[in-house]
Amino acid sequence: MNRILSFASVITLSLSAGLVSCSKQTAENPTAHTQQSPSAQDVALLDTATTAPVEKPLVLSGRVATNSNTSALVYPQVGGVVQEVRVGLGDKVTKGQVLAVIKSSAIVELQHQHSASQTDLDIARKNLQVAESMFADGLASERDVTLARKELQKAQSGSTKFSKQMTVYGVSKDGLYTLRAPISGFITEKNVTDHMQFNLGNVTSLFTVSNLDEVWVMANVFEADIAKVQEGQQVMVSTLAYPNQQFTGRIDQVSHMLDPESKVMKVRVRLANPGYMLKPGMYTEVTVPLHEQEFAMVRQQATDATVVLN
Repeated sequence: MNRILSFASVITLSLSAGLVSCSKQTAENPTAHTQQSPSAQDVALLDTATTAPVEKPLVLSGRVATNSNTSALVYPQVGGVVQEVRVGLGDKVTKGQVLAVIKSSAIVELQHQHSASQTDLDIARKNLQVAESMFADGLASERDVTLARKELQKAQSGSTKFSKQMTVYGVSKDGLYTLRAPISGFITEKNVTDHMQFNLGNVTSLFTVSNLDEVWVMANVFEADIAKVQEGQQVMVSTLAYPNQQFTGRIDQVSHMLDPESKVMKVRVRLANPGYMLKPGMYTEVTVPLHEQEFAMVRQQATDATVVLN
């Protein structure tokens, strides 16, 4: 037992001596430390983020409409019964083309007056010839010739008047009234059918002819977005019919009133219509680019940094 205790004491003294030696070495060389080799250095990729303004577009709903400045409402000048409608909604027409044929009692009366004026003119010419012949033979006075000439002038004036009215009304040789297109374009509104009877007191425009080389888009702006739109802004217009194509236009009019039912304000976008792709009544989406003072975290280019682990 004494030998075992003596062996344990020797081991304890050896360990104590080792620890004291290590402590002494550290105290003598305080800069000594464990350092990884350069090949073991860890390289970290650092990203930085800053705030930057972003563009947030305003998207409005709208519909394609005709340009009223290049549209014409076609009203009949007399009442009557429609005998034939020669065009349909959406048809392309040229200036002067017959849109409808109307039979009218007013035209019948005008024809009678025109015919009577032609008869009066013929009689006045013949009376003047007789008066001049009799005056040459001494059988009539100069006064008779003067009166005959005045009657001829009166008859000529009446005949000219009714002839012009016939031309204005577009009366055909068979006595029918023809309603013609005042401009070239497309029939965008039609309020007439065959055999329809009407008079001037209760009729609206029978047709609307519109030039569709340029159209309008009427867009809806909610009250919260009114301050974001103004005249002159360039916008992009897209449609369901052409999802991969956008049309460029500008806001050329901003309404100053809200619709009492929908509570939206109307803005008008004016844009070209190549190939008549945009049809009146089409639903559209109008995108108004805005540069708002809103900020988002934007990731910038990463930089390399070397971190040495001790």
